[in-house]
Amino acid sequence: MTEIEQLTAQALAKLSRRKRRKRSKSQVESMLRPLGFIVSRESDEHDREMFNSMRELTYQNLRDIPAVEAVRREGMTPMRGGSFFVDWEVDGQVQRREVLVTELRLGMTRARLFYFEGYWHLWSMASAAKTSEDGFNEFTTMLIDEIEELRPRVLYAANLSRLIRSQFEEKRLSLGLCDNVDKIVAKDMTIRLTGPDSAFGFMQLTMMGFCAATERDAIVQRLLAGKIAKWRRNEWPFGSAVIPFGYRFDKELSTLVPMPELRPQVAEMLLVLASDVPVSEKARRLDEIGVPTLRSSRKTGDTRFSTRSNIESAVRSLYAWIPVWVSGEFLFRYQNPLDDLEELSGLPVVRYPAKKGGDDSSDPGELQMLYRVGVPDGGWADPSILAAVTHKATHLAGIHPDKPRPVADASLVESEAKAIHQQVLPPEFTRGTNLANRSRRNRARARRLISPFTGRHWIRDDHFYEMRSTNDGYTVTRWPLDSLDPAIDIEYADYLANRKEES
Repeated sequence: MTEIEQLTAQALAKLSRRKRRKRSKSQVESMLRPLGFIVSRESDEHDREMFNSMRELTYQNLRDIPAVEAVRREGMTPMRGGSFFVDWEVDGQVQRREVLVTELRLGMTRARLFYFEGYWHLWSMASAAKTSEDGFNEFTTMLIDEIEELRPRVLYAANLSRLIRSQFEEKRLSLGLCDNVDKIVAKDMTIRLTGPDSAFGFMQLTMMGFCAATERDAIVQRLLAGKIAKWRRNEWPFGSAVIPFGYRFDKELSTLVPMPELRPQVAEMLLVLASDVPVSEKARRLDEIGVPTLRSSRKTGDTRFSTRSNIESAVRSLYAWIPVWVSGEFLFRYQNPLDDLEELSGLPVVRYPAKKGGDDSSDPGELQMLYRVGVPDGGWADPSILAAVTHKATHLAGIHPDKPRPVADASLVESEAKAIHQQVLPPEFTRGTNLANRSRRNRARARRLISPFTGRHWIRDDHFYEMRSTNDGYTVTRWPLDSLDPAIDIEYADYLANRKEES
């Protein structure tokens, strides 16, 4: 059996088992080490075109390796499902090789892991600096886990910033690399972590990690300063990409302007949002009124609520904009991405107050900018309708009245809707992208999707399988059972209970 065949057998064994095994030192030393581990990461969690560009940049540097070039030619195919096929020449004949893809899940972070001809590949659309509730970056934790188990000879990346974006996370990564990786190859840079130059290699890694973290902080500060400058010029922060119904975007002034002729439709929309009818019925009525979704579908460009795969999330996102229709105000909240930032360009970072005075260190805080976009004369609807939809929005937000969301003192002084801003969540929460909302996925939601089989799932051989729809039809995605949380994934909890009863 050749070395590649032995590596392939090891890879298949890893992909088929449920949990990472704790091996003894002798077992670790006896295992064959993969030829390489290729990491492709892009910070934006939703923009696949950006990830595709980073993927191509990563693999362009490795086109001289036939096994890696074969994967590169498949483009974004590994992101679509549980396996894909690669054309591979063996003894002068081209064969179609199936490559298994496992989805890794840690908290809110997702990644795709697969193996082909001696090389492992890890693809992820996640930040390498953002910390979770436990204080660690989930992508870095995931990367370290795979490095310690696979022990690749070479770690490949487009550049070091794809691996390191925080000085604290660099220290964790360095510990994981020690005795597990011989060298890092990032474009034209090679960092040797074994042999006589290992001390210099780790020092080089620390210095480059510091530079990457400093660069990231500088970029973030510059972007934040730009957002604050736009606010002071009263320029709408989302441009023409996001416009609440009833308003139009003035390109010359970069501001929102009310459209009084749409007052009847806006009033009817608010009446629908204030009602207690099912979400599907709300979506149907909103489509009849002519209310578009805040963002068009990336696949089709459609703006109808009833055609969205997650209708509930699309409808709930409208409640974040209730202050705009009620009082003509929008409180732009931007989560603070820098731990030690307290103030930027004269704008303070607002945090929940700690129980014993001072600021809550566990809360990263947010920068708040109050926009006034105005309402037509007489408002968008009768006061009774505005009061009803406000009550509905605050009820859905689920914020305890005794602990409202903190609002900056300047915004409290200038705002005419202080209570609404304290009780209504921003769009990223009502859209369903936070952990609490994502954990509500269940069989009922799967049945509401347009594609009849999307969301169907099963458990087999210690893996969780789920069927998903794509532009090309259906794909099956799988991930290890130990990556699921029984407190969130109801089916996994039932599976564990059944296994306990059987044993």
